Amino acid sequence: MPIKVIDTIEPKTSDFKVVDASNVSYKGNSLEKHLASYSGTDISTLEETAELDYGIVISEDIQKKISMDHMVECIINRAIELGLINPVISGLSTYSVVNWSDNWSFTKDNATYTIVNLPHTCNQTDGTSQSMYRGKTWYSKDLVVSNDDGTKVFYIIFEAAGQKSIVYVDNVEIISYEGGYTPFIVKLANLTSGAHKIKIMCDNTADTNLIPVSADFNFNNGLHRDVYLFTQSLVGFDAVEFGDSRMHIIPSIVTIGSTNNASAKLSIKAKINNTGVKNINAVIRMTLYERSTGNTILSDSENVMLPSSGSYNYDATFDVTSVHLWNGIKDPFLYIVKLDLLVYGDILVDTLSDRIGFRKISLDEANGFLLNDKSYPLRGIAMHQDYPGVMSAMTKDCFDADYSTVIDIGCNVVRLAHYPHDKYAFQKCDELGLIVQTEIP
Repeated sequence: MPIKVIDTIEPKTSDFKVVDASNVSYKGNSLEKHLASYSGTDISTLEETAELDYGIVISEDIQKKISMDHMVECIINRAIELGLINPVISGLSTYSVVNWSDNWSFTKDNATYTIVNLPHTCNQTDGTSQSMYRGKTWYSKDLVVSNDDGTKVFYIIFEAAGQKSIVYVDNVEIISYEGGYTPFIVKLANLTSGAHKIKIMCDNTADTNLIPVSADFNFNNGLHRDVYLFTQSLVGFDAVEFGDSRMHIIPSIVTIGSTNNASAKLSIKAKINNTGVKNINAVIRMTLYERSTGNTILSDSENVMLPSSGSYNYDATFDVTSVHLWNGIKDPFLYIVKLDLLVYGDILVDTLSDRIGFRKISLDEANGFLLNDKSYPLRGIAMHQDYPGVMSAMTKDCFDADYSTVIDIGCNVVRLAHYPHDKYAFQKCDELGLIVQTEIP
Protein backbone atom coordinates (compact mmCIF):
# COMPACT_ATOMS: atom_id res chain seq x y z
CA MET A 1 0.00 0.00 0.00
CA PRO A 2 1.80 3.18 -1.19
CA ILE A 3 2.06 6.07 1.26
CA LYS A 4 3.10 9.50 0.02
CA VAL A 5 5.29 11.65 2.26
CA ILE A 6 4.10 15.24 1.89
CA ASP A 7 5.70 17.09 4.80
CA THR A 8 8.92 17.09 6.78
CA ILE A 9 7.36 16.66 10.20
CA GLU A 10 8.52 13.38 11.71
CA PRO A 11 6.13 12.55 14.55
CA LYS A 12 6.86 9.92 17.14
CA THR A 13 4.61 6.92 17.41
CA SER A 14 3.25 8.30 20.67
CA ASP A 15 2.02 11.38 18.81
CA PHE A 16 -0.76 9.31 17.26
CA LYS A 17 -3.89 8.69 19.26
CA VAL A 18 -6.83 6.62 18.06
CA VAL A 19 -10.15 8.25 18.88
CA ASP A 20 -13.51 6.56 19.31
CA ALA A 21 -14.96 7.60 15.99
CA SER A 22 -18.55 6.97 17.03
CA ASN A 23 -18.45 9.41 19.96
CA VAL A 24 -17.01 12.55 18.37
CA SER A 25 -18.40 14.94 15.80
CA TYR A 26 -16.78 16.26 12.65
CA LYS A 27 -18.47 18.78 10.35
CA GLY A 28 -21.93 18.01 11.67
CA ASN A 29 -21.67 14.23 11.44
CA SER A 30 -20.02 11.57 13.51
CA LEU A 31 -16.38 11.01 12.70
CA GLU A 32 -17.30 7.38 12.13
CA LYS A 33 -19.51 8.33 9.16
CA HIS A 34 -16.80 10.62 7.87
CA LEU A 35 -14.25 7.81 7.91
CA ALA A 36 -16.69 5.42 6.25
CA SER A 37 -16.69 7.65 3.18
CA TYR A 38 -12.96 7.21 2.70
CA SER A 39 -11.80 4.89 -0.10
CA GLY A 40 -8.32 6.16 -0.98
CA THR A 41 -4.95 4.56 -0.46
CA ASP A 42 -2.46 7.39 0.03
CA ILE A 43 -1.83 10.33 2.33
CA SER A 44 -2.82 13.01 -0.17
CA THR A 45 -6.27 11.44 -0.50
CA LEU A 46 -6.55 11.16 3.25
CA GLU A 47 -5.54 14.79 3.60
CA GLU A 48 -8.16 15.88 1.09
CA THR A 49 -10.84 13.82 2.84
CA ALA A 50 -9.98 15.33 6.19
CA GLU A 51 -9.84 18.79 4.56
CA LEU A 52 -6.50 19.66 6.11
CA ASP A 53 -4.31 22.52 4.94
CA TYR A 54 -1.09 20.80 5.90
CA GLY A 55 0.37 17.38 5.16
CA ILE A 56 1.31 14.88 7.83
CA VAL A 57 4.15 12.41 7.59
CA ILE A 58 3.40 8.80 8.48
CA SER A 59 6.63 6.91 9.02
CA GLU A 60 7.04 3.44 7.51
CA ASP A 61 7.20 1.83 10.97
CA ILE A 62 3.82 3.28 11.85
CA GLN A 63 2.40 2.31 8.48
CA LYS A 64 3.13 -1.33 9.28
CA LYS A 65 1.51 -1.18 12.71
CA ILE A 66 -1.89 0.36 12.05
CA SER A 67 -4.75 -0.16 9.63
CA MET A 68 -5.83 2.37 7.02
CA ASP A 69 -8.95 3.29 9.03
CA HIS A 70 -6.77 4.01 12.04
CA MET A 71 -4.42 5.94 9.75
CA VAL A 72 -7.23 8.37 8.96
CA GLU A 73 -7.99 8.83 12.64
CA CYS A 74 -4.32 9.33 13.40
CA ILE A 75 -4.04 12.04 10.78
CA ILE A 76 -7.04 13.89 12.15
CA ASN A 77 -5.71 13.59 15.68
CA ARG A 78 -2.28 14.79 14.63
CA ALA A 79 -3.88 17.77 12.89
CA ILE A 80 -5.78 18.56 16.08
CA GLU A 81 -2.55 18.44 18.09
CA LEU A 82 -0.95 20.87 15.64
CA GLY A 83 -3.92 23.21 15.87
CA LEU A 84 -4.87 22.80 12.22
CA ILE A 85 -8.50 21.74 12.63
CA ASN A 86 -11.24 22.09 15.20
CA PRO A 87 -9.81 20.89 18.53
CA VAL A 88 -13.21 19.94 19.93
CA ILE A 89 -13.03 16.62 18.08
CA SER A 90 -10.76 14.95 20.58
CA GLY A 91 -11.44 17.12 23.60
CA LEU A 92 -8.25 19.14 23.29
CA SER A 93 -10.32 22.25 23.90
CA THR A 94 -11.30 21.11 27.37
CA TYR A 95 -10.06 22.66 30.60
CA SER A 96 -10.59 21.68 34.21
CA VAL A 97 -9.99 23.10 37.67
CA VAL A 98 -10.22 20.60 40.51
CA ASN A 99 -9.55 20.82 44.21
CA TRP A 100 -6.46 18.61 44.60
CA SER A 101 -6.38 18.63 48.40
CA ASP A 102 -7.29 15.04 49.25
CA ASN A 103 -5.04 12.03 49.88
CA TRP A 104 -1.56 13.50 50.22
CA SER A 105 1.18 11.37 51.73
CA PHE A 106 2.80 13.19 54.67
CA THR A 107 6.02 12.55 56.56
CA LYS A 108 8.36 14.34 58.94
CA ASP A 109 11.23 11.89 58.64
CA ASN A 110 10.86 10.17 55.25
CA ALA A 111 10.31 6.94 57.18
CA THR A 112 6.81 7.12 58.65
CA TYR A 113 4.03 8.16 56.28
CA THR A 114 0.39 9.05 56.84
CA ILE A 115 -2.37 10.06 54.42
CA VAL A 116 -3.76 13.53 55.09
CA ASN A 117 -6.30 15.85 53.53
CA LEU A 118 -5.54 19.52 53.11
CA PRO A 119 -5.51 22.05 54.68
CA HIS A 120 -2.99 20.42 57.00
CA THR A 121 -0.24 21.33 59.43
CA CYS A 122 1.71 19.09 61.78
CA ASN A 123 1.48 21.94 64.31
CA GLN A 124 -2.22 21.40 64.87
CA THR A 125 -1.38 19.35 68.00
CA ASP A 126 1.68 21.20 69.33
CA GLY A 127 1.06 24.76 68.13
CA THR A 128 0.10 26.03 71.58
CA SER A 129 3.03 24.39 73.36
CA GLN A 130 6.67 25.35 73.89
CA SER A 131 7.69 22.21 72.00
CA MET A 132 6.12 23.31 68.71
CA TYR A 133 7.81 21.55 65.79
CA ARG A 134 9.94 23.77 63.58
CA GLY A 135 11.66 21.93 60.77
CA LYS A 136 11.07 20.19 57.46
CA THR A 137 8.12 18.08 56.35
CA TRP A 138 7.27 16.45 53.04
CA TYR A 139 4.00 16.01 51.17
CA SER A 140 3.66 13.90 48.01
CA LYS A 141 1.01 12.82 45.55
CA ASP A 142 0.91 11.22 42.08
CA LEU A 143 -0.16 13.18 39.04
CA VAL A 144 -1.41 10.59 36.54
CA VAL A 145 -1.11 11.59 32.88
CA SER A 146 -3.05 9.55 30.33
CA ASN A 147 -2.19 8.88 26.70
CA ASP A 148 -4.76 11.54 25.77
CA ASP A 149 -3.01 14.26 27.78
CA GLY A 150 0.05 14.69 25.57
CA THR A 151 -0.71 18.26 24.50
CA LYS A 152 -2.04 19.43 27.84
CA VAL A 153 -0.37 21.76 30.30
CA PHE A 154 -0.84 21.18 34.03
CA TYR A 155 -0.74 23.91 36.66
CA ILE A 156 -0.53 23.06 40.35
CA ILE A 157 -1.71 25.98 42.47
CA PHE A 158 -0.48 25.95 46.06
CA GLU A 159 -2.56 28.48 48.01
CA ALA A 160 0.03 28.56 50.82
CA ALA A 161 2.92 26.44 52.09
CA GLY A 162 4.47 27.31 55.44
CA GLN A 163 6.94 28.84 55.57
CA LYS A 164 9.25 28.22 52.64
CA SER A 165 9.03 25.34 50.21
CA ILE A 166 10.63 23.40 47.36
CA VAL A 167 8.58 21.50 44.77
CA TYR A 168 9.95 18.38 43.05
CA VAL A 169 8.57 16.41 40.11
CA ASP A 170 9.93 12.87 39.86
CA ASN A 171 12.66 13.92 42.34
CA VAL A 172 13.77 16.85 40.16
CA GLU A 173 13.59 20.28 41.80
CA ILE A 174 11.20 22.53 39.86
CA ILE A 175 10.71 25.62 41.98
CA SER A 176 11.44 27.05 45.42
CA TYR A 177 9.24 29.62 47.14
CA GLU A 178 9.67 31.76 50.23
CA GLY A 179 6.58 32.97 52.06
CA GLY A 180 4.00 31.00 53.99
CA TYR A 181 0.83 32.98 53.25
CA THR A 182 0.66 33.68 49.52
CA PRO A 183 -0.10 31.36 46.58
CA PHE A 184 2.32 30.19 43.93
CA ILE A 185 1.88 28.18 40.74
CA VAL A 186 3.89 25.32 39.27
CA LYS A 187 3.57 24.88 35.49
CA LEU A 188 4.19 21.42 34.03
CA ALA A 189 4.23 20.77 30.28
CA ASN A 190 5.32 17.94 27.98
CA LEU A 191 4.69 15.26 30.59
CA THR A 192 4.86 11.69 29.38
CA SER A 193 2.00 9.32 30.08
CA GLY A 194 2.09 7.55 33.43
CA ALA A 195 2.33 8.56 37.10
CA HIS A 196 4.53 11.50 38.09
CA LYS A 197 5.48 12.00 41.73
CA ILE A 198 4.72 15.53 42.94
CA LYS A 199 6.60 16.25 46.15
CA ILE A 200 6.81 19.45 48.18
CA MET A 201 9.09 20.12 51.11
CA CYS A 202 7.74 22.60 53.67
CA ASP A 203 10.11 24.21 56.16
CA ASN A 204 9.23 26.43 59.12
CA THR A 205 12.70 26.42 60.66
CA ALA A 206 13.58 29.76 62.29
CA ASP A 207 15.19 31.87 59.55
CA THR A 208 16.41 35.45 60.10
CA ASN A 209 16.49 35.94 56.30
CA LEU A 210 12.77 35.20 55.92
CA ILE A 211 10.17 37.69 57.07
CA PRO A 212 8.52 37.87 59.47
CA VAL A 213 11.40 37.04 61.79
CA SER A 214 9.34 37.32 64.98
CA ALA A 215 5.70 38.03 65.75
CA ASP A 216 2.84 37.32 68.14
CA PHE A 217 1.62 34.35 66.10
CA ASN A 218 2.92 30.92 65.15
CA PHE A 219 4.87 30.24 61.96
CA ASN A 220 3.13 26.98 61.17
CA ASN A 221 4.49 24.29 58.86
CA GLY A 222 2.65 22.56 56.06
CA LEU A 223 0.18 22.88 53.23
CA HIS A 224 -2.20 24.83 55.42
CA ARG A 225 -4.42 25.96 52.55
CA ASP A 226 -5.91 24.13 49.59
CA VAL A 227 -4.11 22.91 46.47
CA TYR A 228 -5.73 23.03 43.03
CA LEU A 229 -4.91 21.24 39.78
CA PHE A 230 -5.67 23.17 36.62
CA THR A 231 -5.43 21.44 33.24
CA GLN A 232 -5.43 23.27 29.93
CA SER A 233 -4.96 22.38 26.27
CA LEU A 234 -4.12 24.30 23.10
CA VAL A 235 -6.04 27.50 23.77
CA GLY A 236 -7.08 29.13 27.04
CA PHE A 237 -6.70 31.87 29.63
CA ASP A 238 -3.22 32.04 31.12
CA ALA A 239 -2.92 30.65 34.65
CA VAL A 240 0.23 32.52 35.68
CA GLU A 241 -0.13 36.19 34.70
CA PHE A 242 -2.94 37.02 37.14
CA GLY A 243 -2.80 34.10 39.56
CA ASP A 244 -5.38 31.43 40.13
CA SER A 245 -8.34 33.69 39.21
CA ARG A 246 -6.64 34.16 35.79
CA MET A 247 -8.03 37.68 35.39
CA HIS A 248 -7.68 41.06 37.08
CA ILE A 249 -10.85 43.05 37.76
CA ILE A 250 -10.99 46.68 38.91
CA PRO A 251 -14.46 48.10 39.69
CA SER A 252 -14.53 51.84 40.39
CA ILE A 253 -17.35 54.24 41.20
CA VAL A 254 -17.88 57.28 38.97
CA THR A 255 -20.98 58.82 40.55
CA ILE A 256 -22.87 57.69 43.63
CA GLY A 257 -26.42 58.88 42.92
CA SER A 258 -28.68 56.62 44.96
CA THR A 259 -27.88 53.17 46.31
CA ASN A 260 -29.50 51.54 43.29
CA ASN A 261 -28.53 54.08 40.64
CA ALA A 262 -24.78 54.71 40.71
CA SER A 263 -22.50 54.71 37.67
CA ALA A 264 -19.18 52.92 37.51
CA LYS A 265 -16.25 51.74 35.44
CA LEU A 266 -15.33 48.08 35.14
CA SER A 267 -11.81 47.22 33.97
CA ILE A 268 -10.83 43.63 33.16
CA LYS A 269 -7.48 42.19 32.14
CA ALA A 270 -6.65 38.63 31.06
CA LYS A 271 -4.05 36.86 28.97
CA ILE A 272 -4.93 34.17 26.41
CA ASN A 273 -2.45 31.58 25.16
CA ASN A 274 -2.46 29.71 21.86
CA THR A 275 0.12 26.92 21.83
CA GLY A 276 -0.95 25.59 18.41
CA VAL A 277 0.90 26.22 15.13
CA LYS A 278 -1.95 28.06 13.44
CA ASN A 279 -3.52 31.46 14.13
CA ILE A 280 -7.00 31.08 15.59
CA ASN A 281 -9.91 33.51 15.36
CA ALA A 282 -11.62 33.75 18.71
CA VAL A 283 -14.31 35.66 20.55
CA ILE A 284 -13.93 36.94 24.12
CA ARG A 285 -17.37 37.31 25.64
CA MET A 286 -17.84 39.33 28.83
CA THR A 287 -20.99 39.13 30.96
CA LEU A 288 -21.76 41.08 34.14
CA TYR A 289 -24.73 39.78 36.09
CA GLU A 290 -26.27 40.05 39.53
CA ARG A 291 -25.15 37.28 41.88
CA SER A 292 -28.48 37.10 43.71
CA THR A 293 -30.84 37.10 40.71
CA GLY A 294 -28.74 36.05 37.73
CA ASN A 295 -29.99 39.09 35.79
CA THR A 296 -27.54 40.22 33.12
CA ILE A 297 -26.53 43.87 33.52
CA LEU A 298 -23.93 44.19 30.78
CA SER A 299 -22.53 42.02 28.00
CA ASP A 300 -19.89 42.52 25.34
CA SER A 301 -18.03 40.48 22.71
CA GLU A 302 -14.62 41.17 21.19
CA ASN A 303 -13.32 39.38 18.09
CA VAL A 304 -9.58 38.69 18.33
CA MET A 305 -6.91 36.76 16.50
CA LEU A 306 -4.82 34.49 18.70
CA PRO A 307 -1.35 34.24 17.14
CA SER A 308 0.19 30.81 16.74
CA SER A 309 2.57 29.86 19.57
CA GLY A 310 1.77 33.20 21.14
CA SER A 311 -0.62 35.11 23.34
CA TYR A 312 -3.16 37.92 23.33
CA ASN A 313 -3.62 40.46 26.12
CA TYR A 314 -7.24 41.28 26.81
CA ASP A 315 -7.66 44.75 28.34
CA ALA A 316 -11.14 46.24 28.36
CA THR A 317 -12.97 48.96 30.30
CA PHE A 318 -16.75 49.24 30.40
CA ASP A 319 -19.21 51.89 31.57
CA VAL A 320 -21.80 50.43 33.94
CA THR A 321 -25.03 52.27 34.67
CA SER A 322 -27.81 51.73 37.21
CA VAL A 323 -25.30 50.13 39.56
CA HIS A 324 -26.56 48.61 42.80
CA LEU A 325 -23.90 49.53 45.34
CA TRP A 326 -22.31 47.19 47.87
CA ASN A 327 -23.46 48.87 51.08
CA GLY A 328 -21.86 47.03 54.00
CA ILE A 329 -23.82 44.97 56.50
CA LYS A 330 -27.08 46.55 55.39
CA ASP A 331 -26.86 45.49 51.73
CA PRO A 332 -23.74 43.53 50.62
CA PHE A 333 -24.82 43.42 46.96
CA LEU A 334 -22.50 41.48 44.64
CA TYR A 335 -22.08 40.96 40.92
CA ILE A 336 -20.41 38.19 38.92
CA VAL A 337 -17.97 38.96 36.11
CA LYS A 338 -17.74 36.15 33.57
CA LEU A 339 -15.32 35.81 30.65
CA ASP A 340 -15.89 33.15 27.98
CA LEU A 341 -13.42 32.21 25.27
CA LEU A 342 -14.93 30.81 22.07
CA VAL A 343 -13.22 29.55 18.92
CA TYR A 344 -14.49 28.40 15.53
CA GLY A 345 -17.59 30.52 16.00
CA ASP A 346 -19.35 29.04 19.00
CA ILE A 347 -17.12 26.44 20.64
CA LEU A 348 -16.50 27.31 24.30
CA VAL A 349 -12.92 26.41 25.20
CA ASP A 350 -12.43 28.25 28.49
CA THR A 351 -14.37 30.33 31.00
CA LEU A 352 -13.61 32.48 34.05
CA SER A 353 -15.80 34.03 36.71
CA ASP A 354 -15.30 36.05 39.87
CA ARG A 355 -17.44 38.16 42.20
CA ILE A 356 -17.18 41.91 42.68
CA GLY A 357 -18.91 44.66 44.62
CA PHE A 358 -19.15 48.27 43.50
CA ARG A 359 -18.31 50.55 46.44
CA LYS A 360 -16.48 53.73 47.27
CA ILE A 361 -14.32 53.94 50.40
CA SER A 362 -12.79 57.17 51.65
CA LEU A 363 -11.56 58.92 54.81
CA ASP A 364 -12.60 62.39 55.90
CA GLU A 365 -11.05 64.47 58.70
CA ALA A 366 -14.42 65.62 59.94
CA ASN A 367 -16.58 62.54 59.28
CA GLY A 368 -14.10 59.69 59.58
CA PHE A 369 -14.64 56.58 57.47
CA LEU A 370 -17.05 56.99 54.55
CA LEU A 371 -18.75 54.21 52.61
CA ASN A 372 -20.31 55.39 49.36
CA ASP A 373 -19.88 59.02 50.53
CA LYS A 374 -21.81 58.43 53.76
CA SER A 375 -20.44 58.27 57.30
CA TYR A 376 -19.89 54.66 58.34
CA PRO A 377 -18.50 54.26 61.89
CA LEU A 378 -16.38 51.13 62.13
CA ARG A 379 -16.79 48.57 64.91
CA GLY A 380 -14.71 45.42 64.67
CA ILE A 381 -11.90 43.12 65.68
CA ALA A 382 -8.52 41.84 64.53
CA MET A 383 -8.38 38.19 63.44
CA HIS A 384 -5.65 35.66 62.87
CA GLN A 385 -6.11 32.70 60.57
CA ASP A 386 -6.13 30.32 63.51
CA TYR A 387 -8.67 27.90 64.94
CA PRO A 388 -8.61 25.51 67.93
CA GLY A 389 -7.42 22.03 67.01
CA VAL A 390 -6.29 22.86 63.47
CA MET A 391 -4.26 26.06 63.96
CA SER A 392 -3.77 27.84 60.60
CA ALA A 393 -5.08 24.86 58.55
CA MET A 394 -8.63 26.19 58.67
CA THR A 395 -11.39 24.57 56.64
CA LYS A 396 -14.41 26.43 55.26
CA ASP A 397 -16.42 25.19 58.23
CA CYS A 398 -13.92 26.87 60.55
CA PHE A 399 -14.15 30.14 58.66
CA ASP A 400 -17.96 29.96 58.63
CA ALA A 401 -18.03 29.46 62.39
CA ASP A 402 -15.64 32.35 63.02
CA TYR A 403 -17.49 34.80 60.81
CA SER A 404 -20.84 33.82 62.26
CA THR A 405 -19.45 34.95 65.61
CA VAL A 406 -18.11 38.17 64.07
CA ILE A 407 -21.62 39.06 62.84
CA ASP A 408 -23.27 37.97 66.10
CA ILE A 409 -21.18 40.38 68.18
CA GLY A 410 -22.10 43.30 65.93
CA CYS A 411 -18.94 43.87 63.88
CA ASN A 412 -18.94 45.65 60.53
CA VAL A 413 -15.17 45.55 59.96
CA VAL A 414 -12.35 43.06 60.48
CA ARG A 415 -8.61 43.43 60.38
CA LEU A 416 -7.21 40.27 58.82
CA ALA A 417 -4.03 40.53 60.81
CA HIS A 418 -0.35 40.14 60.02
CA TYR A 419 -0.44 38.36 56.63
CA PRO A 420 -2.75 37.79 53.62
CA HIS A 421 -5.49 35.41 54.72
CA ASP A 422 -7.12 32.61 52.72
CA LYS A 423 -9.17 33.91 49.76
CA TYR A 424 -12.26 32.26 51.26
CA ALA A 425 -12.03 34.73 54.17
CA PHE A 426 -12.29 37.64 51.74
CA GLN A 427 -15.23 35.99 49.98
CA LYS A 428 -17.04 35.61 53.31
CA CYS A 429 -16.43 39.26 54.14
CA ASP A 430 -17.83 40.31 50.76
CA GLU A 431 -20.93 38.16 51.28
CA LEU A 432 -21.54 39.35 54.84
CA GLY A 433 -20.88 43.03 54.22
CA LEU A 434 -17.71 43.31 56.29
CA ILE A 435 -15.15 46.01 55.56
CA VAL A 436 -11.65 44.48 55.48
CA GLN A 437 -8.26 45.83 56.44
CA THR A 438 -5.69 43.40 55.08
CA GLU A 439 -1.91 43.14 55.31
CA ILE A 440 0.52 43.37 52.44
CA PRO A 441 2.20 40.08 51.38
